[in-house]
Amino acid sequence: MIGVVLIRHLHLTIGIIGIVWIVQGLVSLIAGLSGGSREGRGWWIFFGIVSLIAGIVVAAAPVSSVTVLAGGPAERTCWRGRSLRFTHSG
Repeated sequence: MIGVVLIRHLHLTIGIIGIVWIVQGLVSLIAGLSGGSREGRGWWIFFGIVSLIAGIVVAAAPVSSVTVLAGGPAERTCWRGRSLRFTHSG
């Protein structure tokens, strides 16, 4: 039932994704900053900052985020596929 609601109301889905990324970024940032020195600590901090920024952007501008996340990569993949078909057809 929740899946149907989220499919029908895309703005809710994007808002939830933004919130999840914010929480994930905070948890990763806290994990990277807490404790002693361990392997990959810098990557945890980096991932936390990137996730936090991405979550804030997605939550603040959901419509633009959908356009960029879904439209950009899909369009580029489509164009690559077309160019590959034309160059390799023979």
